[in-house]
Amino acid sequence: MARKISLQNTRNIGIMAHIDAGKTTCTERVLYHTGKIHKIGETHDGESQMDWMEQEQERGITITSAATTCFWRDHRINLIDTPGHADFSAETERALQVLDYAVLLISAADGIRGQTETLWRLLAEYQIPTFVFFNKMDQEGADRTVLYHSLRNTIARDAVDFSDYMGCLPDSGTANPAYPGDANRMYSTASAFYDAAAMCSEEAMESFLETGSISDELIRSMISERQLFPCFFGSALKQQGIKELLLALDRYTAPRLYPESFGARAYKIIRDPDGSRIIL
Repeated sequence: MARKISLQNTRNIGIMAHIDAGKTTCTERVLYHTGKIHKIGETHDGESQMDWMEQEQERGITITSAATTCFWRDHRINLIDTPGHADFSAETERALQVLDYAVLLISAADGIRGQTETLWRLLAEYQIPTFVFFNKMDQEGADRTVLYHSLRNTIARDAVDFSDYMGCLPDSGTANPAYPGDANRMYSTASAFYDAAAMCSEEAMESFLETGSISDELIRSMISERQLFPCFFGSALKQQGIKELLLALDRYTAPRLYPESFGARAYKIIRDPDGSRIIL
């Protein structure tokens, strides 16, 4: 039986990246963690759920955007996997029209590339709140500190590292593996997080100076208004950092405000293998 989720708890989230950043691999892990699939398909084997076209399976790349629905905690997530190759950027831009939030993947091995900057400009143009995920952190030479400062010095001055902080939250469902049970270290991590987030807006700074923390509601508002960009580090292939990303999407995304009159926007029309028309 289908789960009934209100529009208030429905999020349209797009996953975007430059080519070979591991975008479809990340999507597969999200679907696996949310229980949408029970077997992970690999892009290089032509078995990923989202690359359904024969050409995509043969080449191991995403050519057309694909959408699916999964559920995480109390939220319904309409997930849109977009092409990473610059030749198919029209497909990516079309999907931006219906997104509530975007997850921008950056390969830790490649860093910020020209296509990354192009995608960032498009996200800014359409005013899409954005989460950043540095993928492939398991590869040799991936330096978290260097990547984080590179992000802040190039495209996202107001990026804030959420990775460790998510493990400090009492309802995260997971202890931070770096320091389980270490209350002092967890307090230090939370304080450092609030300190960084406070630099993104005057209201956040006032809250931090007065209370020593920043409310979830204010963080949520800052993300929605593109004043703050959550940043995560992990390896989708090894399922590292995916749960923290999902926890943040659940905790720090706000519902879209819809008009009272009924309406919908179709951003794409495709046909399934049987020839039936599907409107997305």
